[in-house]
Amino acid sequence: MWFERIIWFPVLVAFVVALGVSGKHLTSPAAEPATVQAILSFAGVIAGFTITYSPLGSDFTMYYSPGGPRSGPISLWWLNGG
Repeated sequence: MWFERIIWFPVLVAFVVALGVSGKHLTSPAAEPATVQAILSFAGVIAGFTITYSPLGSDFTMYYSPGGPRSGPISLWWLNGG
């Protein structure tokens, strides 16, 4: 797929531009001791993202051979209820 081979470049340009615009604001603030509430809140955010994304992982990691029939994946999707 040609799209996957070149899409990284515009993303890289966007990150470089964002870094150039906000680079002077990238400093390390004084670290405060972590509280139990902050740790549980952070763990909840990470767990919430991971738990809700993990069922979709199989959809994004499927690989179909380019030489295979084009009707195969579409018919499987249709049979599973779209």
